[in-house]
Amino acid sequence: MARCVSVSQLTYTYPGTTHPALSKLSLEIDCGEVVLMAGPSGSGKSTLARILGGLIPAFYGGAFTGAVELGGQALTTWPRRALHQQVGMVFQDPEKQLVCGMVDRELAFGLENLGIAPVTIRERVADLMDDLPITHLMKRTTSTLSGGEQQLV
Repeated sequence: MARCVSVSQLTYTYPGTTHPALSKLSLEIDCGEVVLMAGPSGSGKSTLARILGGLIPAFYGGAFTGAVELGGQALTTWPRRALHQQVGMVFQDPEKQLVCGMVDRELAFGLENLGIAPVTIRERVADLMDDLPITHLMKRTTSTLSGGEQQLV
């Protein structure tokens, strides 16, 4: 099976701190493999997710050593648009990552940022709503969704 993610001797320290959030972490994830990250608060789960999503060090800064590869290519060399087409992240509090007032607009938001054609966006959003299935939420305002519905969206 092909290797999709490879992390080698990763150490990361957030700006303004001296204790690393991750220290000498190594792991490999094969394509198609499902992985659960579990651990107590402060153990580095979100930090690793931010690194794999390209948010660290790009947005957070800090000290970063070691190697992280996605599909055999160093994560730091991936163009942002290409990386965001391969890696997605759902934060712990979905309400904090909702940026649009309507569900259908929220689902289109990421595709719009990638420069996808409007007709293709409409098709993909409709397909996604059918696949999940959340078509019944399409015209709801995001502020009226339950926590579980927010996570789905």
